[in-house]
Amino acid sequence: MNSRKVARLALLSAISLILGLIESRLPPLLWFVPYVRLGLANVVALFAIFTDGAKVGCFVLTIKCVLVSLLSGNPVALIYSLTAGLISYWIQYALIRYLLGKISVITVAFIGAAAHNFTQLIIAALIVGVDLTSLAVLFLPASAVAGLFTGTVTYLLVKRLPVSLLKDGKTNHGGDANERF
Repeated sequence: MNSRKVARLALLSAISLILGLIESRLPPLLWFVPYVRLGLANVVALFAIFTDGAKVGCFVLTIKCVLVSLLSGNPVALIYSLTAGLISYWIQYALIRYLLGKISVITVAFIGAAAHNFTQLIIAALIVGVDLTSLAVLFLPASAVAGLFTGTVTYLLVKRLPVSLLKDGKTNHGGDANERF
């Protein structure tokens, strides 16, 4: 890995970490669903899929989850954030790789947000030993809001940033950075 790639990876990781720390200090997305967040740092992971590939995005996500949980003083949150983050990330990657063009980036982000929220709900149910499936209906509006936000921001970043800022002017899903999603 050359120094330019290392610097880019460090920059993406730092941006993701900062957004994750900011978001950890904000109130929940919906007042009636505690701990549900907008997913600001997910924008960086989605952006990385398009510009740098799955491995870079996964690394950025993993670093963000580990460091945010440690720096925010909540290492137990790592169980939830990393597991749900990785599951939703790989679902989003598969959707981008195989269905982008048939579905939008906003749809990809919504499905990723829903997968993240439902994975966390399953983990919580396993930890506390209580059936929490009735709470799933509360997570759907949060997933819609988070997906709309992260999908729109990711779309605008990839679509509007100068090609020189994107890796080789190409998106990593095989197309030109200026093509329509």
